[in-house]
Amino acid sequence: MALPYSINNIRLCTGSLLRQQWLILFLIFPALASGQCQIQVYVDTTPVNQIEICIEDSLPLTARGECVLLWEDFNNMAFASPAWSFVPTGIRFDNPCMNSANGSAYAWFGDLSAPPREIVTIDFDVLSGGYISFDLRYGLQAAGTPCDGPDAMREGMSLQYSTDFGDTWTDIAYFAPTGNVLPANPFTTLPSTFGPTAFTDWDQYIFQIPPGAQTTHTRFRWIQLYANYYNGHFDDSWGLDNIKIARSIDLDTRWKHGPDSVSAGFVAPLTDSSFIVHLLDYQAPYDTIASDTIHIIVHPIPAFEFISDTNEICFGDSLLITLSGNFNYLWSNGIHGDSAIVSPVENATYVVTSTDNIGCFHIDSLTVFVHPLPQIQIQGDTICTGDMARLSAAGGILYEWSGNRTGDTVWVHPATTTTYHLTVTGSNYCTDTASTLVWVHPLPVIQAMGDTAICNGGYALLRVTGGQSFLWNDGNTLPLIEVSPQEDQWYIVTVTDIHQCQNTDSVMVRVNPMKQILAWAVEDTICRGTPALLTVEGGAWYEWSHGDILPETEVWPGSSSTYTVIAYNPYFGSLCSLDTTLHITVEECNTFYLANAFVPDGYSPEFKPAGNFFSIKNYHLLIFDRWGKMVFETRDWNEGWDGRINGNPAPTGVYAYKVRFTKAYSEETFEKIGSLTLFR
Repeated sequence: MALPYSINNIRLCTGSLLRQQWLILFLIFPALASGQCQIQVYVDTTPVNQIEICIEDSLPLTARGECVLLWEDFNNMAFASPAWSFVPTGIRFDNPCMNSANGSAYAWFGDLSAPPREIVTIDFDVLSGGYISFDLRYGLQAAGTPCDGPDAMREGMSLQYSTDFGDTWTDIAYFAPTGNVLPANPFTTLPSTFGPTAFTDWDQYIFQIPPGAQTTHTRFRWIQLYANYYNGHFDDSWGLDNIKIARSIDLDTRWKHGPDSVSAGFVAPLTDSSFIVHLLDYQAPYDTIASDTIHIIVHPIPAFEFISDTNEICFGDSLLITLSGNFNYLWSNGIHGDSAIVSPVENATYVVTSTDNIGCFHIDSLTVFVHPLPQIQIQGDTICTGDMARLSAAGGILYEWSGNRTGDTVWVHPATTTTYHLTVTGSNYCTDTASTLVWVHPLPVIQAMGDTAICNGGYALLRVTGGQSFLWNDGNTLPLIEVSPQEDQWYIVTVTDIHQCQNTDSVMVRVNPMKQILAWAVEDTICRGTPALLTVEGGAWYEWSHGDILPETEVWPGSSSTYTVIAYNPYFGSLCSLDTTLHITVEECNTFYLANAFVPDGYSPEFKPAGNFFSIKNYHLLIFDRWGKMVFETRDWNEGWDGRINGNPAPTGVYAYKVRFTKAYSEETFEKIGSLTLFR
């Protein structure tokens, strides 16, 4: 029958903390006599005989255990098991070197035991496999009798098996003095080992029975082939304790579920059920030598339903979801309870686990589909004061702007920078909002200034302040320009600032209409001592170089002279002037010329001065012959010498003359003496 359990009932449901844990039925064999078997049911590590599960859950039922073929702990200071076929003499059980792991007695192969030191079991049926376990310790090299340990490589102990009644042996493991487990004894002396190793302290070693040893008649032995004999005793000592050989029960278990035989593995009962595992004797007639039963109580799942208005929302919205039933609920988003308000940002599946009061659970899920908001593309504008702004948007099917405007494009006329709000509805009827600014930049503050009146042909300097770029109506693009209009003209400048806003200003440049003056003299050639009348026109007032300011002036030049006149003309604050000059030629009208020869009967019948004798007085002409005798005299400048002397023709020859007169306006007296030749 089954052994008593410390825990009688376990509830195992898919919703409990034991989900995905395996239910294992362990057949455990405590320290019993050789060949005895025991069975016990385990769930995980807890012994039970009843378990509760949820319907449709499955359990992996596994029977594990052993039948102990040999158990030797040396606690009675001898090889007590009847399963030994050979035990040597000289074995010590008085713990001569070190206590065992539990402080009890152990077998020590030491100074009284001659090599080869071995212990051999009887033949066992291990056809279904199994394992061998034992505690082992080597003595420490140079520790003294009887605790001296092996040092040469070949002085270790081997675990072996034989399937031919001991005629031949096969190594399972060789415990080398170096502290290593090798496949077999290398039968060499080197390397030598000194000092502690992994084997110089008690430790447990477990080996599965190898496939070659799995027969119905297999024996095992522990053997040390070499040990030194020194000074009347044997060295290279070692010890064994807690030796156990157990066979597997895998080939000897049978499962029953009611009247039906079942296979070990997963079971999924739909109602309360009992499963029995039987351990059969491995020898005919194969009776049941042990069994155990597990009672499985099956509970229904705690099913529920999702309750909500919809499972489709727009991005940013929330949804209330409630659950039917009266269970404990755990949502995948960490919420506990029968309702939750969710606000997913994308399609999301909410998994809810309902758990009843025994730990069974049910899992269901609801997918909430999140429709995207319209992807609004909004375009504001930047304008200048007085302009219209264009607002445009895209990404939806309906557009509602602040100010009761609709449509994807609207025109606005803000006076200042203004924010415009937009609500856009997409094709999925989700809405979103956006806003944009219309920046309103003031027009640049500008001022055009400069000369407002110039003289004809002159230049006006115009300038404008404010802004960054400039365009005058004459094509100039500088803020400071020089112009020379031919008549009154407006100059208009357009100024653009950094925001491309424009403003205009203008300046009038007036052109003085005085373009020329006329000045003339009635006679520009006069005789010395006579006046000249000068006249000018074309100005408002005048200034002559000789001080007169009238448009007509009379001058009395004593010699040829140039007269300058400046004409002035005011016009819208400008005073323009033009000047010109008049040249008056003054001739010596009282001068004369005398020929140096004449022919009385020819072209010049008289010899007299030629010239202008205006305003002279005291005229006196004298002619002398070659001997100095005066032959002609007159005081009338119109009278000349006709080439006669006392009425008679004068002979051809050279004569002398003397002429003298006085200018009436200057009282200057001129006199000239010369010669002339008379030809006949």
